[in-house]
Amino acid sequence: MSIEIPTPCGLIRGNKREDCAEYLGIRYATAERFRYGKMVESWDGVYDATSFGPACPQYRQFFPSLDVPERLFYHREFREGQQFVYDEDCLNLNIYTPLEKGTYPVVIFVHGGGFNSLCNSESYLDGAAYAKRGVILVVINYRVGVFGYITDEEIQRQEGHDGNFALDDTVLAIKWVKKNIASFGGDPTCITMMGQSAGAISIQYLCLSQKAEGLFQRAIMMSGAGAFPKMGLPRPHEQTREYWKAVYQAAGVNDFAAFKSLSVKQILQAIEIIKKQRKDNQTNTMPVIDGYYLTESVDKLIKHPMKLDYLAGITNNDMFTIVLSRMAHKFTKKNN
Repeated sequence: MSIEIPTPCGLIRGNKREDCAEYLGIRYATAERFRYGKMVESWDGVYDATSFGPACPQYRQFFPSLDVPERLFYHREFREGQQFVYDEDCLNLNIYTPLEKGTYPVVIFVHGGGFNSLCNSESYLDGAAYAKRGVILVVINYRVGVFGYITDEEIQRQEGHDGNFALDDTVLAIKWVKKNIASFGGDPTCITMMGQSAGAISIQYLCLSQKAEGLFQRAIMMSGAGAFPKMGLPRPHEQTREYWKAVYQAAGVNDFAAFKSLSVKQILQAIEIIKKQRKDNQTNTMPVIDGYYLTESVDKLIKHPMKLDYLAGITNNDMFTIVLSRMAHKFTKKNN
């Protein structure tokens, strides 16, 4: 059964389920390749939010490598039996709401995936259980891998800063939610950010950024809190550019302009080549100190985080459970 509601952007149609209403694949922003996004302000007609939107292009699209045990594990946990569509027009979110009218607290979930994979339509991200408990769950997509974290001097010339496209996507999603969530029964003054793994680390960085000031009231970080300085430490954006120039060479091009014009498969193929040649792919496809979202090193920013309620912990049976648990404990103890 479908359900329609008015929003500041226009009418939207979702699915009415037994335990909740769901609005899927709502485009919250648009962005050109390797450009920062623009928030969606309106649409024509009735927005069809009855099915999931596309996932960001990623290695799983062309190179699933399910013979690798850990990839097969996550495939079985999150994706087996599902069909995924990949497209660069992937900045969409899913909203799960209680059926009864009211004003409910909002949780915005940022998925994990090592900054390089996964999306908001994985099987574990259904929000019905939250809606049954009187909480609205919003699950966002953001750009991953090369599409979310590439740096280049040309991007900085065009945009004023480079890198952190994924952080920018997340901020745009939060702003869209604050502007529109009251139409879904949500309280825009009661927003909790929640994420796991790379999603938790991304939230942690937003808690250190003036650009996110006032956008949310609480942060829940699972299997990612305190994952620096030994893990997940952002590097200055200039230090990652050498890596991307190596990716250009692997793709058979000489510069950013030529790389930008390649197909999605050609771009991801170049990343796969580099993965076999180098061991620093992870540290170059993640947030950076860009002078915009992260203005200086994290060890300095952590001394002055946003004044929020924080909850840090781990998810059951995660990788490196003991290590992650100790990091979270040390982080919360040290930072009150």
